[in-house]
Amino acid sequence: MRKVFIMAALAAVLSVQAFAQDANQSAPAERKKSEIVLKAAIAPAGHIRADGTTNGASFIKANKGWADREGWYAGIEYHYFIWSFLGIGPGVKHQFLRDFSKQTSNMVLVNGKWINLGQPDFPGVQDLAITDFYLSLKPKLTLPASWGIDYAYILLQGGYGLVHKSLTLDDGTSLSVKSGLYYAFGAGVEFNNFLFELIFAKNRFKIGDAAINAVFSATSINVGYRFGL
Repeated sequence: MRKVFIMAALAAVLSVQAFAQDANQSAPAERKKSEIVLKAAIAPAGHIRADGTTNGASFIKANKGWADREGWYAGIEYHYFIWSFLGIGPGVKHQFLRDFSKQTSNMVLVNGKWINLGQPDFPGVQDLAITDFYLSLKPKLTLPASWGIDYAYILLQGGYGLVHKSLTLDDGTSLSVKSGLYYAFGAGVEFNNFLFELIFAKNRFKIGDAAINAVFSATSINVGYRFGL
């Protein structure tokens, strides 16, 4: 996780420098100092990775519990542009309920070799829903008018992901959950106040009495509309 934060911080620094240079060299379109953005998103795929045993449920880190179907999100963000090329502000998004299959593979690492166990090793998780509260950093770049796109931008997000209620497994077992860190990064473009984004996100939380570390990962395609304030 430390590497992810270092890479994100480096990307932010480099992006801010590049976007600041662009802001000085080109005349951006007239723009409000702040904005509210409404978003809807679809995550074609998502998976949970965990390792350990708690309350009779066994999770093997080498395996992933994949979502049975796509996930849907709704969210809202506010950005205040401290400079013409850099916005910062809070956001919230909600992932609606998703079911997860038992497994995608039975491969485990044994003595340096991957071995197929030939039996289920990731309990099916029902009804996972998460609400993320975060702070967003948004460096943006004004594009040439001939491109037909007003802006391109990067999004760096960090905050708290609230996992709703306990996890219920396919066999009816209920496991307690302790919510935790949320972080994400991605990129987007803006055209006539419409936004299109690709976001890579992770939620970290703990499962059961044994406090098993778990990570939920998802890639989402976002569509939004901005209102200048």
